[in-house]
Amino acid sequence: MKVPVVDMVLTSEVMMANKPETGPMQFGEDGIGLFLRGDYSTNAALLLLNALSVVQQTGVLDAMVVAKLHGLARTLGCVDVNRTGTEVQFLQDLKHCVISLDDMTSHD
Repeated sequence: MKVPVVDMVLTSEVMMANKPETGPMQFGEDGIGLFLRGDYSTNAALLLLNALSVVQQTGVLDAMVVAKLHGLARTLGCVDVNRTGTEVQFLQDLKHCVISLDDMTSHD
């Protein structure tokens, strides 16, 4: 059974159009990992901190927070592409995707 992936995990039509999106990513032949865009990771961190605070204070979470936590769990689990069916964003080997500090600071 495929688990729907929600929140910011996008389909292949929009993945990598202009920039990598939150979701499974693979560099060359390396294992599949998870790329989190800054805006997504910031919101996820705030969600977790808020949920932990509410649980500590009241012991109860409302349905909206629970739904968002389920979405976060699906996003984190989307690297299991055989189970989720989520498409992977493929990149070249990492060494071809980064520039060295020397290259960044050298001026011709």
